[in-house]
Amino acid sequence: MEGRLPWVRYVHQISGALLAVFILLHLSNHLFALFGPNMHIQVMHLFRKLYRFPPIEGLLLVTVLTQIITGIGLAFHKWKNQPAMVKLQVASGLYLSLFLVYHLWAIIMARFVWLIDSDFFFASAGLQAGPSAYFFFPYYSLAVFSTFVHIATIHYNKSMHALQLKQAAAPDLKRIKRQTSGILLAGLLVTTLIMLGLCGYRLFSDI
Repeated sequence: MEGRLPWVRYVHQISGALLAVFILLHLSNHLFALFGPNMHIQVMHLFRKLYRFPPIEGLLLVTVLTQIITGIGLAFHKWKNQPAMVKLQVASGLYLSLFLVYHLWAIIMARFVWLIDSDFFFASAGLQAGPSAYFFFPYYSLAVFSTFVHIATIHYNKSMHALQLKQAAAPDLKRIKRQTSGILLAGLLVTTLIMLGLCGYRLFSDI
């Protein structure tokens, strides 16, 4: 597919870069849950001034749908006869696609059907107690960590391709592996902190 339709890969990369900006804001917002629900909601309202501005919100919706459609298309091409890191890139991307579909549906239902705010309490409700926590804990934590896995594997695979082209030395390979490990460790830390915040752990009380 990439050979016949190179624009699909290009569109996927562009939409991915745009979506990464929103994801950075969104994950940063969730980190503020460590300071309490009020702080989380204050930061959420600040960010919403940007991504709920109608033109940006429309662009975000198109970007999410584009990322899902092109990503699934590329996944079918990349899955066969590929190294483990490429398969890990595909697997993390597929999980993120499934997460985005379900998450987008939940946000639309909350906003336009249930008429409730998709704030901290909406996001964390399924994590507090009961059987729902067995679904929502891996659902959220895998989504956050898969984001970093996807970034790490993209970095690794692109860097390895560049190394093969220029036949670089072993120190370059060690540097790439070190950078990839760093991204994964950062992802593990961010995932842990976000899940602690959503589950009720507080570094400080609400101001």
